Amino acid sequence: MEEQGQMLKSRTRTLEDQEYKDSHEQEVQQEMLLGIANQTCIL
Repeated sequence: MEEQGQMLKSRTRTLEDQEYKDSHEQEVQQEMLLGIANQTCIL
């Protein structure tokens, strides 16, 4: 039973990491889009 608990813990951790990575990538993409929009506004 102990090993099963450890596996579940590591699995949820990787899921959380994946969600964090996904949200971070979305933020980066939004910042890039905002930067492009700002450049076109300046021009």
